[in-house]
Amino acid sequence: MVPVGMRARALSTLGGSMRVGIFVGPFIGAGFMHFFGLASAYVVALVAVLGAGGSHTASPIWTAGRTTVPPMRRSPRSGCSAGTGTCS
Repeated sequence: MVPVGMRARALSTLGGSMRVGIFVGPFIGAGFMHFFGLASAYVVALVAVLGAGGSHTASPIWTAGRTTVPPMRRSPRSGCSAGTGTCS
């Protein structure tokens, strides 16, 4: 979990890394396709997915021993979940 004071920075970093990946990824895939054929682009995508999964499992939320997400808090007055914008 990201501390409340760091959430804006975490989401900004997430958005920035996504934008870089969307911009750079097709160029890397095209380079591999040019030199090694069409199948290599799929190998590049597979390596990227495995790298993302590896970095996710190595993140502190999984290595700290806490593997469950805390339950959502309900607002007693409105019945809405705090921080999700959903009501039931």
